[in-house]
Amino acid sequence: MSRSVACHELMDGLILHHDVVSAEQQRKILDFVAQQLAAGRAGTAKAKTYTAPPETWLRTGQGREMLQYGAFTKCNKVLPCRHTHVLPLPPLLEALLDTLLAARVFEPFERPDTCVVNVYAPGSWIPPHVDSEAFERPFCTVSLVSAQHVVFGDAIAGEHGDWDGPLRFEMGIGSVLRVGGLAAGPTCRHALPRATSQRISLTFRRLGRETRDRFEAIRVASAEAASARAERRRQAKTARGRVAPAGNVSCAVRSAREGGEGGANAVGADDGEESGGSPLAPSWDVFDDEDEAVVASGRG
Repeated sequence: MSRSVACHELMDGLILHHDVVSAEQQRKILDFVAQQLAAGRAGTAKAKTYTAPPETWLRTGQGREMLQYGAFTKCNKVLPCRHTHVLPLPPLLEALLDTLLAARVFEPFERPDTCVVNVYAPGSWIPPHVDSEAFERPFCTVSLVSAQHVVFGDAIAGEHGDWDGPLRFEMGIGSVLRVGGLAAGPTCRHALPRATSQRISLTFRRLGRETRDRFEAIRVASAEAASARAERRRQAKTARGRVAPAGNVSCAVRSAREGGEGGANAVGADDGEESGGSPLAPSWDVFDDEDEAVVASGRG
């Protein structure tokens, strides 16, 4: 069921929706984020969920803690699963997407499949940039904890968080900013001035078809290589008279079979089809300690 919320278009494709996320939903999200941050800081987070900022960035104020689901980005580049594993969107964030859908922030065929949670300390800032082209447009950002400003424009001046540009406005608590059209680039950029207090944002984006196909090709090639390695090891043991048990398949092969064609994380669905997960991510239910060991060892 859709519901009406106040919104207005600030420039082509840039729409600010006010008071979309209820206080109760904000509380649940912040509790979840706090739990995930605690696990990340303690080194117990599953997969590559948590990222701490580099020390050099912290000294300048550019750094912030991040939680990533559905896809892993580094320096505005999306990395395929052979480099890192991430969990898909958790149920709580899927429920938030349902809220955004009901508020008409996006259409069903635009439903995002990834999320990055940014945790900004007072004084944190983000330089002028355009979000990676690996993601489709539009994307949207939910603002929590405090109201902060953002700057948009083709020409953004300043340095170290003191930004000035053609369009500057405040994103209120519980608001959602939809970024599409000219506002999403490639010439228009956006930047975050220094935060006056802590702010948490959740940016939801959908991986583009080309990126999904490329990552699926990498996944298939990786699975085939893992299967070939397992077969070579089995043959070597057979030659030495130590036949490996038939069920002794590698974690990579097992993961590939579970995530292959027709699986919960398959990427063969049409753009408008809701597959229920990212092609890069294991399930919250099936990701276990053995998978985590593979990630930690760099063999994933």
